[in-house]
Amino acid sequence: MLWPEPNDAGVVALDARGRSAVALPKARVIRDRLAPLVRGGANVREILLPHEAAARLVRLAGWSSACVLMMEPTAACVAVIAPQGAEATYLHWSPLTPAATESARLLDRYQFAARLAPHLGVFAVQGRAMRVVVCGRFPDLRSAMVPIVEELDREVDVLDAGLVGDAEPADADPDEICGRQLAWAAAAGGA
Repeated sequence: MLWPEPNDAGVVALDARGRSAVALPKARVIRDRLAPLVRGGANVREILLPHEAAARLVRLAGWSSACVLMMEPTAACVAVIAPQGAEATYLHWSPLTPAATESARLLDRYQFAARLAPHLGVFAVQGRAMRVVVCGRFPDLRSAMVPIVEELDREVDVLDAGLVGDAEPADADPDEICGRQLAWAAAAGGA
């Protein structure tokens, strides 16, 4: 999966309002970004942008539509996947500094949610009755989504448990499970 860089067309800062289309990077940019993987021996057969992987995840789960929020430590993709196609916006922010105390961590979560919620509201609340799903490698993903649930006043499914049929160890890291789910969806292809 190829995440757009913060300075790529269509990627907006978390504190910015509005959205713009994300264009697939030019072949030369893709080649440059994948060069270290290829030199390391990886066989790259397909490249997906995160919203394309989200569409595969939605189809794999059997849902007709969903608003998927894919969270990385410094970036996110908010994608609305519907039968007629996918719509997405990409966000970026500076790395978050871990707080020293529990009360400071709680305050940081709510402040981050207040910055993120307007971007979710554009997709998830405008008269669309669709599932809101969150996945990715964002630290403490489930805890980070509690303020989002409160802000949007709707359920948010956090994909930090195995999909049906997956056997996950009891001590599996939820962030690792999210990554495996996305990889499984990408590997499943357009099926």
